[in-house]
Amino acid sequence: MSLALPLVCPACRAVMEPRLAVCLSCGRLSPDDNETALTVVIRHAPLSGSGADRDVARVLAQATGTDSEWMARYLRARPSRLRLPGSEALSRRLQEWLADNGFDSEVLDLPPEETSVAGYLRWLFTSKLGLVPYGVGAGLWALCAGQGAHGTGMVVLGATVAWALFDRARFLRCVTLRPDVLAEALGMVPRAITGAAAAVLKDARSPELRAALAAVLTEQARLLGVLDRVWREHRRLHAPMRAALEDLAGHALRLAGRAAAIELAGEPDDPELPRRLAGFRAMGSVEVERQLRALGAATQERQVRRQWLHQVQAVLMLRLETIADALRSLRQRAVAATVGDAPLGDAAADRLVAELAGEIEVAVSALVEIESTVDEHLPVVVGDPVG
Repeated sequence: MSLALPLVCPACRAVMEPRLAVCLSCGRLSPDDNETALTVVIRHAPLSGSGADRDVARVLAQATGTDSEWMARYLRARPSRLRLPGSEALSRRLQEWLADNGFDSEVLDLPPEETSVAGYLRWLFTSKLGLVPYGVGAGLWALCAGQGAHGTGMVVLGATVAWALFDRARFLRCVTLRPDVLAEALGMVPRAITGAAAAVLKDARSPELRAALAAVLTEQARLLGVLDRVWREHRRLHAPMRAALEDLAGHALRLAGRAAAIELAGEPDDPELPRRLAGFRAMGSVEVERQLRALGAATQERQVRRQWLHQVQAVLMLRLETIADALRSLRQRAVAATVGDAPLGDAAADRLVAELAGEIEVAVSALVEIESTVDEHLPVVVGDPVG
């Protein structure tokens, strides 16, 4: 797999955003589980004891559920092989991350059975028990054979084979990366977000709604990429910032879902939507939302329901555009704060994340307000289609 080539959706051939496991053009979601897991082969690693070596061992140990010290020893026994039941987007991101940390790797579309024998032999020499059970089993079998206790020898042999099967299964678990944990550690948009986005993108009829949602997801993915540099030096800031971004994305997806529901309840094609959007942009969000609340009070009157649907659909799309603009602004501020070779100090990193989190909180508050207004009337209007 060449990192120089862009990641392309296998369904529609559109170029995909690297940190998103969903195609923003057709809504195809890259699966987290393949029938045949990919095999990640690591052929070169930095010197033992370096910061990059420890960071990679820690992340891979977290993604496999193993001990970081064992993972560090396993990576030194090159070539090291790891199983990745994941999408091409995740495997590409893993390769880029390994390369950034000085590791030379490749991803092979091979069944894990074809590459696990050599890895299991290394496992025997790097794990705590290692060859001890096999040595004990061989010794007991030889002792039984020498004394003519063939029945007992067969029991010992069977127990040794059973241990070999158990130990090999344990080895495969220890070198199998969990896609959800790995994606979060590598700064990708979470599966919960991409899964919900795929559903909305497939339901959306208008290109304007798909473009607005795609802009939000793209900006979130790119902001995560910029913040990676901050998180490398300040791991304690990772969890709260990701939680704030996921909360914002969740509200954006709920707004997009409501806009998709309005499209399904209305006309199959609305040629006036671009003109309405342009008019509402010129009016400003405050005036549009004032009119929305005024119309909401009259949604019991059938003649105003079509107008309400059209207006709230446009408001929701404008809100999505506002979220994308806010994320773009946050990304630009993060880029400006991290320019230069020197890492951010603790105080500067805390200040940057606090400012970003504060702006995200303000954006979320605005989204909650519009959600409550829409949710109050949308079930009544959509429940009695007027298209």
